[in-house]
Amino acid sequence: ALALISCNIGGGIVGIPFCFLHCGLVLGLCLTVFACAISFFSTYFLLKAKDNCPKKYESYFEIGYATMGRSSIFFTAGCIIASGTGILMIYFIVMGDTMSNIAA
Repeated sequence: ALALISCNIGGGIVGIPFCFLHCGLVLGLCLTVFACAISFFSTYFLLKAKDNCPKKYESYFEIGYATMGRSSIFFTAGCIIASGTGILMIYFIVMGDTMSNIAA
């Protein structure tokens, strides 16, 4: 969980100014509030699902398996891979733009 949080915070620090540059102030603020609401509710529902499980599970995979069965393991792994890939793409895009401006 800490690795996911650090990736999202690190990507957010790099990606938010880039988003505001391309979207403008109003749309950038709306997207930031929307992303914040999605993060809040998904974390809230995850913790509620963890509390409602009969055993005290600790990982996303265990909670998904207990609540939705075997197929949820693959869905959870896919979400984690997509999140990591998206964060890497943000880093590459922003660093590529930054380095091209510095080198030119």
